[in-house]
Amino acid sequence: MGKSLLAHALFHRFVSTSAIARNAPCPCGSGRRYKDCHGALTSVNTAPAPDAAALDQYAYGLFDRGDFAGAAHAYERLRAHRGLSAESLVRLGAALEKSGRLADAEARYREAAARAPDHAEIHSNIGSVCVLQQRFADADEPLMRAPKLDPRDAYSLAMLAHARQQCCAWDGIVRLFRVLRRMLETPSELRWPIVPFPLLAMPLSPRHLRAAAQAAARQAEDALPKLPDKVRVFVGAGLAAMMAVATAFFALARLGALP
Repeated sequence: MGKSLLAHALFHRFVSTSAIARNAPCPCGSGRRYKDCHGALTSVNTAPAPDAAALDQYAYGLFDRGDFAGAAHAYERLRAHRGLSAESLVRLGAALEKSGRLADAEARYREAAARAPDHAEIHSNIGSVCVLQQRFADADEPLMRAPKLDPRDAYSLAMLAHARQQCCAWDGIVRLFRVLRRMLETPSELRWPIVPFPLLAMPLSPRHLRAAAQAAARQAEDALPKLPDKVRVFVGAGLAAMMAVATAFFALARLGALP
């Protein structure tokens, strides 16, 4: 197709295509006819026998602009048509997860793990979706494997500690807390920011809590614009509250008011 997927997503967000003639120049400025450019990408999702590469691009574009239910539908059509790579299975799993279909998301993540068994992020995703389903014991194995494959994966380590707290599995948890403290000393070196909220229930210093909240806030600057308004307000308020609590604890500790 030649056009970037991001450009395609933005094009369909801001340009109404209902009145564009198929043979008219595409409004994106490519110089091609609409039916051969963005019109082709839009039509593949409803074609009886879609072009696999075009449908893959269409699904990616939907995912990139935050239409997760639409992306999941397109990826499932592609999966039924020709199968999916491990990378596309992960995107399908993420779209299903963000659409609230947690069991289906886990199945796709596990299918991706079977194809790419040494991919740390896939195991992290499996563990995370198990936690979301409150199956904390099932989250243990994938969340242990992810940091072994990627030693900078503090996200999985924090989720592992959280899952073990939830099911009272205390064996080795002190070592997990120790490793987390060490990793939070240099948050800029972490591959994925730690989800900060579970850390409030862990024996971490105010300085470590503040470092985790700041790393999550930096990541949220890119993610928040794509979220629905209610979710954006909730996440922003939660991060602001944690930053305030962590900063207050940090100040009290510096003043000698906390041990």
